[in-house]
Amino acid sequence: MATKDRMDKTAFLKKLEGRSVDELRTLLWTAYWRGTAVTRERIEESLNPQEVIKQREVDAWVDPKECLREVTSFCARARAGDYMRGARDLGRKEVSGWRLTFRRLFDDSARLLQQPDTANEFRPLVHLLDFTHDLKDWNYFRTQDPVEAAKIVFSDRVETLWRSRIDHAGFGVFLKEAPAQLLAWESPGGWTRYDGSATEKQRPLTAVILRLLPGHDSVLAFVRNYLIALEAMGPRAATPQESKVRSSNPRYEWENACRHRSERLEHWHKALLERFVGSEDEPLIDRILTNRALDGPYTWHLLGRLRLQQGRRSEAKALVKRALDRLPGATSIQATALELASS
Repeated sequence: MATKDRMDKTAFLKKLEGRSVDELRTLLWTAYWRGTAVTRERIEESLNPQEVIKQREVDAWVDPKECLREVTSFCARARAGDYMRGARDLGRKEVSGWRLTFRRLFDDSARLLQQPDTANEFRPLVHLLDFTHDLKDWNYFRTQDPVEAAKIVFSDRVETLWRSRIDHAGFGVFLKEAPAQLLAWESPGGWTRYDGSATEKQRPLTAVILRLLPGHDSVLAFVRNYLIALEAMGPRAATPQESKVRSSNPRYEWENACRHRSERLEHWHKALLERFVGSEDEPLIDRILTNRALDGPYTWHLLGRLRLQQGRRSEAKALVKRALDRLPGATSIQATALELASS
């Protein structure tokens, strides 16, 4: 029968009216035996749905060693410029289709965390998150905005990692690992270069963290570990984004990294200031805001707010003036300056 004369569902079912079970079995067997391979597969799936589901689960199983190898190779080759220059051994299809590879590796890395026997294989996802964080400032692919092009919602992927660590490794392990990752990955302005569909879905990691911490004690434990991670920072700990300005002066590079870090983490530090100021745990936020790994107008402003709450007005004025001199157009700093001037 020609395609244009194909029966619709109503006409087909009407033709089956009055047929016996044996006749229907014969029709199905004929369709199965004489049909195409696709037809046979569809009939088999209908007859054995549970087996099909099990087979799909087997086919979808991700090998942790192979996944880690692929992720490591992809990130290393991208950083080496192989995708930018179109390395011959990659092939034209792989070079132009890097977005598909990128997303598949993210999906495979997330699937590892869902498989019962590989739930603690978190390294591939961490590698990809480190790599993705760098893409806002470094050109590894022929596109203006690789994170938007690949439709990667960075904050969602980080939440997948952190929830998995809580569920499978325990809350204590999460409290040890996540503070350093927040310190390295937070970017309140997002991880894309331009606005797009991925940008609209991004959330600050501060919001993700606070959702995962159930109460004050857990927040306090997290902040203590965050301070430990901050105190361990040094010039060599700067991320590629923070070290973008290269010079022969290590001190200049370190100061630049501290200013960049201070800006990225302003939202987090502001949340801590609002939570801890006036409490018995206030010394923690004091130690954070005066840490040598943070510098620049964003931290000076918050430290000025803290000094104002502590009644140390002269110090607060000096800090806020210093911040305002560096960022004269910042409305939040202007507001604090006016508050100090009018009181």
